[in-house]
Amino acid sequence: MPTPEHLEVARLLLDKAAGDLSALRVLASDQAQADHVIGFHAQQTVEKSIKAVLASREVELPMTHDLGYLATLGAELEPLPADVATSSWLTPWAGGWRYDTEASPVDRVLAVAVAESAFDWGRSRVEDPQD
Repeated sequence: MPTPEHLEVARLLLDKAAGDLSALRVLASDQAQADHVIGFHAQQTVEKSIKAVLASREVELPMTHDLGYLATLGAELEPLPADVATSSWLTPWAGGWRYDTEASPVDRVLAVAVAESAFDWGRSRVEDPQD
């Protein structure tokens, strides 16, 4: 069982992930929105969802946006959905591609699906760790 403090951090991260996911859903459907905005919110949803599970398992949160690394840490504790385990393709939107004038396009449908999967997984692992 996580300590109340760790559970509080986990829930705070999930709340923040929920905000990113909500923004992502709205913005992804608007073709006027730039891909870097969509990629950023998708990456942030996945990152915060994985970190919520790590926090709930009393793992010190690494200061990184690297989804490949975070997925590896998460998988050591809990089985991850396949799309979350392979979500490292979203990592560049956490930093470099937000500022790159030649950023790659993002698959909006896939980005939303991966973010939703990560959030649902994170919420289920934090709220019902025995599942």
